[in-house]
Amino acid sequence: TASRTPTPTRALTDTPTPGPPVYASGVLGLAVSDTADLDTGENTTTLEADIQHLATDQALLGDGWTLMLTGWLKPPLYHYLTPLNGARFGYFGDQQPTKSQCQALPKTIERIAVSSLNDLDYVCYITTDDRLGWYRYLKGETADWIDLAFLTWER
Repeated sequence: TASRTPTPTRALTDTPTPGPPVYASGVLGLAVSDTADLDTGENTTTLEADIQHLATDQALLGDGWTLMLTGWLKPPLYHYLTPLNGARFGYFGDQQPTKSQCQALPKTIERIAVSSLNDLDYVCYITTDDRLGWYRYLKGETADWIDLAFLTWER
């Protein structure tokens, strides 16, 4: 009887399709009034800053800003993530966006109320250096400190 030699077969595997090159990513920490450059992930006070953690005692009520003033109660602080120096933000949703999804999403210079964001919410942005990316608010122990996971793609 003749023995048969097994013929090797090639295993089918999923080859991941590489995404667009990443310029910078990580976790960015912002105290109240801190500004940062989303192109580098560094806190900065230069014109390269794309984002600021702002706290104010003003809340958007109706069609204008109204000071929340009373004689016996200290007004609460409202925390915002504000685009700076021409950067723009656009709320995406609870799924991580692709570069093409962020590119297609309308973006604005309007600030985003931190209280409107959940742990799984993504916000797309375009930086002052015209790079696209996203950030995700990571709920912290205190409103005075905000951590953001972020990713900025190459141009």
